[in-house]
Amino acid sequence: MYQMETHLRTPDSSAPRNAALAAWLMSLDNLAHSIELYTTDASTLRREYDPDHLAGWEPVSDGAGTAQTDIFSEIDKRIGKMEDMEAQLFECRAAMQAFRNRSTTLVPINRLPSECVSQILTMACTPEPVRKEDSNSRRPQHPGKPFCLALSRVCRRWRNIALDTPRVWACIEFPDAPRFRYSELMLERSGGRPLYLRLDNPRLQALGQNVLHLLRRYISNRYISLTVIISSRREAEFILARLDEHMAHPPQIIELVLAILDDKTQEFPDMVGPDEYEVSVPMNGIRSLHLISIRLFQCIIPACANLVELRLSHISSLGYAMRRLQDVLRSCHQLAFLHLNDVVTSYNHKDSRDPIMMRSLRVIEIVKARGWFIGLLLHTLVAPVLETLILEAAYEPSGVGRSLPVFLPTSNQHLRRLSLMDIPVLQDDLVPTLEDIPHISFLQLSRMESATPLLEALVSNRLCLHLESLVIEDIKCDPETSISTSLRKLVQPDDRPPLQHLVIQRCEGFDPLDITWLRANASDFTFVDSGGETDSTSSLN
Repeated sequence: MYQMETHLRTPDSSAPRNAALAAWLMSLDNLAHSIELYTTDASTLRREYDPDHLAGWEPVSDGAGTAQTDIFSEIDKRIGKMEDMEAQLFECRAAMQAFRNRSTTLVPINRLPSECVSQILTMACTPEPVRKEDSNSRRPQHPGKPFCLALSRVCRRWRNIALDTPRVWACIEFPDAPRFRYSELMLERSGGRPLYLRLDNPRLQALGQNVLHLLRRYISNRYISLTVIISSRREAEFILARLDEHMAHPPQIIELVLAILDDKTQEFPDMVGPDEYEVSVPMNGIRSLHLISIRLFQCIIPACANLVELRLSHISSLGYAMRRLQDVLRSCHQLAFLHLNDVVTSYNHKDSRDPIMMRSLRVIEIVKARGWFIGLLLHTLVAPVLETLILEAAYEPSGVGRSLPVFLPTSNQHLRRLSLMDIPVLQDDLVPTLEDIPHISFLQLSRMESATPLLEALVSNRLCLHLESLVIEDIKCDPETSISTSLRKLVQPDDRPPLQHLVIQRCEGFDPLDITWLRANASDFTFVDSGGETDSTSSLN
């Protein structure tokens, strides 16, 4: 029987740090070799003394079978030792597995430098914007555990990186209960970095706590992005007035989001009265303003001069005059981004149609708006550096009228992305409209009856030669129409650059043969049927 002696020794403390690993690997190799030898010898023993193999032997004396008896007796004595060895091996393997699982060294993200991991963690902690949910699930959600607390518990390295990255701790929504120990800890760790603060005032009031006294200890002379959810028109004024009360170096609010929450329904209201929810707040220094279910508040109009981004959402008040919005826009000399979502104002034929010059405006998004509202804005706005235009007429789309041919000639030199949803284009305006967007690279047509003649005019007149991406959405296609012919000519043209990206989603009436052809020939084609099933293909043609 092969025997192996194992000599144990304690590694020298002066040896390299991997000496313990080398010793373990050598022991494992020796163990594997010993098990291999043991397996061979055990197999030989079983074969030679198999009872079935010995069954035909004739006993030569009364002592016949004594050798087998001795062998099986020895095996019985060793069975318990074998079980102990198996248990030790199992425990050692489990211990090594647990030891390995404590480390995330082999996780790909941990091969990155700490600076890269820090940036990734910072981006992951970016707050979600406040938005009104759809009608079936629009109850505001209470904040959960801060993400920074969760990621700091992943492993020791992530914890150290998180602790050394103040920006990770700068998004504070007060999810904990009074005395807000976690929130105060985050305020301390955020250092002097700009803060994102979200104050859900109805929730905080229900807890019986006012967090302003806590904030005032940490926000002196800091930039702040502030989101305030309120349930009455005075709450915003109260919070903003008390936020920097008696401070020698008050904070600078650079981004402000105000959202009205109805205290009876606990939802963002659809309608507000003509005299309600009109808030007066300081505007100096605010670069981004987002109002949800609250009208443009009373303020000195020149105070809007610093705005770079203006978002108005779900403002449905018949008493809200278009004239006030026009006055605000005239004062926003630095405005680069304008988003109007479900904004309803009163109409007056005396409303000014004088041009509103927006020399810095690069993005216009007007969605879920009445046609006349879109038409009036397009008749008055002039945006010479505009890059993106998104229009959606949710009501009375005919009110848009001939506003596009009026707006585009003065605002088309840098226009690259155009999305039209429920925006009618008159037959006589098809070619002039396309001629006014010569540089666009992205075009989206959604719920438009004029989509087919628009594409026909685009192809037959060789217009929009820089077009790379086309999205056709929610359009009913008559098999006798030529929209498929136009799409084929854009994918495989004779006299223009080919279309690079084509998306057809939730459209009805397309011939399956046309879809098959587009799938085979388009460089990048996505088809989404009416049921939401997606089929994407990408090829190098």
